[in-house]
Amino acid sequence: MSVKRVVRGSVITVLVVFLGLHTAVQLGRDYAVQWLLDQGASRAGIHSLSINWFTGRVTLEGVSVVTPDQPEQRLDKLVVDLDYSALSEQHILISDLTLEGVALYLHEQTDAEPRQFYLGPVALPGGTSEPSEEVSTGPSAWQFGLAHFSIADFNWQSQLKEGSHQLRIDKGELDTVYTWQKDAITNLSLQGAINGAGFNLSTQGQPLPDTKRSELHLKLDRLPLHSFTAPFVPELQATLSADLVLTIIAGDQISVTQSGTVQLDDFNWQQTGLGLSQRLLTWDGKTEFRMSAGKPESVMLNGDLNMATLGLTGEALKIVLDEGRWQGRTGLAFADAGISTVDVAGQLSLAALDLVSDDMQVQLNEGNWQGSTGLNFNEAGVDQVDVKGSLKTGQLLYRLAERLEARVDTADWQGSLALALQNQPVAINGDNGQLVLGGVEVNALKEDQSLVTLAQARLSNIGLALPETLSLGGLNATGLTLAPQGDDTLAKLNLDISDVDFTLGKVVVINKVELQNLQLREQLTADKQPVSVSRLQKGINSMSPPESGEESADNVAATVDEPALRVQVKELVITGDSKVMFTDHSTTPPFNSEILIDKALLQGLDSGSQIPAEFDLELKLNGFTTLTLSGDTDLAGGGDNASWKGALKQLELPRLSPYSIGYTGYYLQNGQLQLTSSGKLSGGQISGKNEIKIHRLEVEPADQEQMAKFSKQLSMPLGTAISVLQDSDDNIDLDVPISGSLEDPDFGLQSIVTLLAGKGLKQAAFSILLKSLQPYGTLISLAASAAKDGSFITLDPVVFAPGRAELDDYSMGYLAKIESMMTERKGMRLNICGQAVQQDQAVIRAGLEADNKKRDKPFTPEELAVLEQQQLVALAQQRSDRVKLQLTEKIPGERLFNCFPVPALDDPERSPAATLGL
Repeated sequence: MSVKRVVRGSVITVLVVFLGLHTAVQLGRDYAVQWLLDQGASRAGIHSLSINWFTGRVTLEGVSVVTPDQPEQRLDKLVVDLDYSALSEQHILISDLTLEGVALYLHEQTDAEPRQFYLGPVALPGGTSEPSEEVSTGPSAWQFGLAHFSIADFNWQSQLKEGSHQLRIDKGELDTVYTWQKDAITNLSLQGAINGAGFNLSTQGQPLPDTKRSELHLKLDRLPLHSFTAPFVPELQATLSADLVLTIIAGDQISVTQSGTVQLDDFNWQQTGLGLSQRLLTWDGKTEFRMSAGKPESVMLNGDLNMATLGLTGEALKIVLDEGRWQGRTGLAFADAGISTVDVAGQLSLAALDLVSDDMQVQLNEGNWQGSTGLNFNEAGVDQVDVKGSLKTGQLLYRLAERLEARVDTADWQGSLALALQNQPVAINGDNGQLVLGGVEVNALKEDQSLVTLAQARLSNIGLALPETLSLGGLNATGLTLAPQGDDTLAKLNLDISDVDFTLGKVVVINKVELQNLQLREQLTADKQPVSVSRLQKGINSMSPPESGEESADNVAATVDEPALRVQVKELVITGDSKVMFTDHSTTPPFNSEILIDKALLQGLDSGSQIPAEFDLELKLNGFTTLTLSGDTDLAGGGDNASWKGALKQLELPRLSPYSIGYTGYYLQNGQLQLTSSGKLSGGQISGKNEIKIHRLEVEPADQEQMAKFSKQLSMPLGTAISVLQDSDDNIDLDVPISGSLEDPDFGLQSIVTLLAGKGLKQAAFSILLKSLQPYGTLISLAASAAKDGSFITLDPVVFAPGRAELDDYSMGYLAKIESMMTERKGMRLNICGQAVQQDQAVIRAGLEADNKKRDKPFTPEELAVLEQQQLVALAQQRSDRVKLQLTEKIPGERLFNCFPVPALDDPERSPAATLGL
């Protein structure tokens, strides 16, 4: 055969083969178009399909599929380059793969069972419930590789029951994927959008070695989460943005590390009875996760979490948080049973927190926590919680509707706590805690009443061993006020308490309580009610919860059986510039007093012991009056035993005139009082001794009605009593004992005052008269009201012989005693009433009758009766004059008063005398 023929035959054969291949490609293209039309496409076309058999390039261009009521499906360009040279090594290597201008639409047939999915007009094969038979084949010697893949203008749409989704890839590249080169580094980058949210994804990794490595960088801009969660949580609305770097190492151990930011915007979830909203939530930090043998080992988070405008609403709860921020580290360690420990360290900041639940509201303007928290777990859950750090708050408000409002401007707590949660009850331990509160105010809302304000309180060395004990090294409170209301504030003081040990439900022991710079102010109303105390009590009562009905018998029994808390105070003292200001509007004029507290000390107070507490008190009243009082009392332990010793000096009595008018009807014009008192209380029975000294007491009438009542009680006018009691130096000395029983309902302060003012004065007056007139004056008596001559005190009369007006030696001695007493007590005034009685009448009548018999012309009986009456009157006058004449030797006549003489002939037993009355 000639060479020419061979060449010609070879060329013809090659031409036939290529012509057949070209024809087959064109036939395949036409068949594909017809198949798409048969599937339901209204129009389908492929612009070109070409294969370069020499280079291994396949090019597909201009694919378009149009289906009624569906978006157009298209493929602008597909280029595949196959490396022939790699086939010799049993490697299928695509050196380049390019995909451009792709639009795909995935949907499903409505109400089809089982679900049927379509890609354009093409029905996708569904899953089958019958397992397919696996054909066992040996491993293939052929391996695959991709050198470079690029994609551009890729659009994917899906419309399913779960929702509609869109994926757009503007640009994407993938390179270096070789199954025969496991250590090759593969790179992937994608730029586009998913459901309208732009993203940028780039990765670099080694997916084929035994220990796989990958680093992924993802940027995502406002992805609408509800487009994915709507089928499962239709109430959820939010958008997600991220800029993350994720590093994964997967081998025998798996390590996942994340760094970057995640942002959640406009989160909103609403369902029946519960709503949650969050305007902004961002995380910027690093997360590390490690696991081994399929079990987690540890999780570590370190970064910054920010929140803005958080809202939580429930049926009985509403929480609003304007801003929140967490900066710190959180670590989780795992054991076989699960989480073993959680350690948290960092700083939490909150701003504008508002919590409302039913009738309760809590507002926090700002709060900051900095410290660490550790949680230990066992099989039953959280076992131990350890907290250490500091908590600071600004402008904290707690309100109970129409009842209570409490404000704290600043709070600062530092310390450590350990909670044993699985103990029954829960155990809480802590030591060396510190708490500082500033700007505290407690108000009763119903009464619009401020109850307590406090500038600052500092609690130091707080120790907890709950539920057993609580201890406090010290409490220092400055600027404490009770019932504040301008000038009517009840109390202002600083408070210092040291070394407190509290055994819950049993006993509280306080080493020292110091009240510093106490300013106590109170007023009594016209009906003797304390203004500030009543206001405080009314406010406190208004905060009590409304009664819910009768208590059950078990609750009442438990309350009765519960022992009272025992209180022990080793020392209670008042120091500094302390005083009490008191105004009483129940008197006319109102009574005002200022009491300076120079010393006030109480030691050994114990409510659970009969051992008396010792007290020592030194006061200064209105600048000059001093009061000292000391003794002991078991008032806190029952109050049945006490003893006291006290002295009151330089009490200016005119200041007490408002009370004197109310009790006696007299205004105290002048006078000064000193009191020395001592006594004891034993078994509820009180007994004491009071020594009273009054100097230069002068009184003036003020209330006639009250004067009459007091005079009746005293059995003499107060002025009369004073004239009896005052000596030549204008002093009054009284010794007044008191006695009574605390159980007697009529025994109290009023009864003691009555005893001192009434019975004391009366007995003292009697005592002075008896002593001054001894051995005379045994018939002294007091009248309930003034006698006809104005006398309230009736002395023994001066006795005369019948029909005579001369004084005998006994009468002279008696008048000398009266003279001496009146000289000593210059305020005394004496009424002298001469009397003529039946015995005098008999003597005068016998004399007249004897003289009448001697007369030349006797008097008639009528004339004799007139003469008898005249001589009786004259005799009574002579007796008054004789007594006054005797007394005027030393007593001014201005203090001696004679009565009009009227014979007293109605009582035959009456003795001839001159009566004496003060």
